Amino acid sequence: MLKNNAFSGVSALVLGLALLDPARVAAQESRAPGTAISSETDISEIVVTASKGESQTVLRTPLAINVVTGQTIAEKGYTSLTEVLAATPGLVAVETIPGSSDLNIRGIAAIVGDPTVGVYIDDLPFIVPPTTIQPNLNPYDLDRVEVLRGPQGTLYGAGAMGGVIRVLNAKPQTDRVQMSVNLGSSTVDKGGAGYKAQGMINIPIVRDKLAVRVSGGYVKTPGYIDLPLVGETNFNTGSNSDIRAKAIYTPTNNTEFGFSFFHANIKSHASYSDSSYDFNAKNEIFDGPALFTTGSLVDVGDRPLKGSELTNFLKYDFYTTYAKVDLDKVHLYGTASYGKITMDTGGYEQAAVALNVLYPYKTRSAEVRATYAGSDRFGTTLGAFYLKSTGEGQIGSRLFTNLPGLEEIDSVSGSNRISSDQYALFGEAYYYLIPDTLKMTAGLRYFHDNRSVVEKEPGAIALLNSLGIPLVQKATFSPTTKRFNISYTPTPNLNLYVNYAEGFRSGTLNGGPGLLAVLQDGGVVATQPDDLKSYEAGAKMRTLDGRLTFELTGYYWKWKDIQVSLNSILHPPYGIGPATYFANASTGDSFGLDFATTFTGIKNLTLSVSGNVNNNRYTENQPTAGLQKGDQIGLASRYNLLATASWRKEVARDLNAVATLSYSLMGPVWTYGAFTPPTRSDPVRTLGLRLGVERGRALVSIYGDNLLNANHVSFAFGDAIYLLGAAPVYQRPRTIGAEITLKY
Repeated sequence: MLKNNAFSGVSALVLGLALLDPARVAAQESRAPGTAISSETDISEIVVTASKGESQTVLRTPLAINVVTGQTIAEKGYTSLTEVLAATPGLVAVETIPGSSDLNIRGIAAIVGDPTVGVYIDDLPFIVPPTTIQPNLNPYDLDRVEVLRGPQGTLYGAGAMGGVIRVLNAKPQTDRVQMSVNLGSSTVDKGGAGYKAQGMINIPIVRDKLAVRVSGGYVKTPGYIDLPLVGETNFNTGSNSDIRAKAIYTPTNNTEFGFSFFHANIKSHASYSDSSYDFNAKNEIFDGPALFTTGSLVDVGDRPLKGSELTNFLKYDFYTTYAKVDLDKVHLYGTASYGKITMDTGGYEQAAVALNVLYPYKTRSAEVRATYAGSDRFGTTLGAFYLKSTGEGQIGSRLFTNLPGLEEIDSVSGSNRISSDQYALFGEAYYYLIPDTLKMTAGLRYFHDNRSVVEKEPGAIALLNSLGIPLVQKATFSPTTKRFNISYTPTPNLNLYVNYAEGFRSGTLNGGPGLLAVLQDGGVVATQPDDLKSYEAGAKMRTLDGRLTFELTGYYWKWKDIQVSLNSILHPPYGIGPATYFANASTGDSFGLDFATTFTGIKNLTLSVSGNVNNNRYTENQPTAGLQKGDQIGLASRYNLLATASWRKEVARDLNAVATLSYSLMGPVWTYGAFTPPTRSDPVRTLGLRLGVERGRALVSIYGDNLLNANHVSFAFGDAIYLLGAAPVYQRPRTIGAEITLKY
């Protein structure tokens, strides 16, 4: 019934669109009738700023880079950053915590420590050390998303071992008013209904001088998982409300000031289930008198969990300001940012003790840089970076008992304050050995990070004091990274390059039980930064009068001092029971190949294929982490593929029909643990179709995701949670939807 309603709504929208008077709608950019227009803009035309200095087209940029434009995001109706990134060769997004993602590129993945991929919201670095959490934001009204594949340690620093993702908001326009509205609804097979309502307005306050752009919306994601034990259906319905504002002021032709604000509130639920999308979530009930008189945990049954007890909340608040001055030969740029992140996760299922994690985090950062571009053959960028972040992680334990009035007993089982105080000096310079043809680039970055962990949980404080162990642990990390690049551009349509780059991420301090385990086992309090070296050669080509573009990159990387989580058993006086701690305990390497091609040689049709194959692996045995030499790196995939066919045709005056058929394939990922066998996800295959009609600046679409209703395991837990019987995550069932976008 819901699906019929969705298609009925589309029919009404199409009829209404057909009746629109073109004179009332602003005309689109002129297009030759009957020509195929790819939603992925030509790599010789789209301009990126990934080098933080000169602006270049994707074709001229001698790096492996993938770009998704705001136009493409709007046309395809993406509602999450994960969807936007799906077309990136070698990129894997694993939703280990609902509402956020663990991102990795080219198999450079990690379960513990800082992220291996740097994410920037405009100029604000998103980082929650020492976790791999990355945002899964609504990408509505973006200018573009740039994905730099491979280490970016010189310009972007810590956490950019595998690459960098730049999420760039749309810039206010000072010369015209703009408005847009996007409305949609969707249903999931044997599940619930969802909808979205989004909008944008751009207002010039002083023409050509001052403008403000505000956008935001609400997205309700339909649920499809049931809780049979408590009679709840579609309990994993999620929501994402956000608002962003950006203002620019250009008092002169060569100066610009800007300010942006972004707020997001994400509500999600655990997506674990069996293959029928049922989730039998429960916790044990313990005997109350025994618990209070002897401290013993005597199991007397179990208690089903409600959906509200499996809820996750993520809240983001980002503020960024910048100033830009363009002098005759020198460009100056400065930016300052503030970010606040609050994470409150629900309990793990089927565990003896329910765990709730509360993690408020604050980040302040600033960067200044100067770019010299006064010569046709030489240019350089020099800069300085500062970041200070503080967060207090809190793990709460909830015991369920059979005592009336004390059925739930909450306590804080772990709490510490983590801080990171970073600064860096960096620079890159290029020189054309042959003008506009043979270019050499070199870069260097010095990084310094002071980190500390302060124990806050009373029980742990008492134990540490009794053992004479300081409550504050500190460490300093100071790596230096280099990059060297040579590119050869014999024609405007061909770019050949080789690149050597280094990447790193900060070390991690052990705290709480992990600190006790380290001291007991004779380990080190802090891990050292990972060390990654990458070698690659690439080619970008545009031929057949621009109808065929092709990109190919081969690479090899070697990773030393991988930070992993090791398992231990605490014995008196350090405690009793299992504990985990961080250590540099493995190495890895990989050969790989990225590829992407787009062909527009068939009238009205654009064909695109992109993907990655690699052999990422650990190169040492590490039994206490459950790793064996030759194992695939945890959370990484060895292949991915995306193929799309986009068709566009003018079927009547001012009326275009559009269609996109897409197929994606992601290879399996593994998780490891010392006490359990490795767990493996399935290869995940997805088929999607989007059909639409466009009149002026109005677009109506219907779409289907996972049309074949594939039911693959996309993620499976490992280690202790595996022993407790945790259910895996299956891919979302077939989703059918409709939407309309109006622009002015």
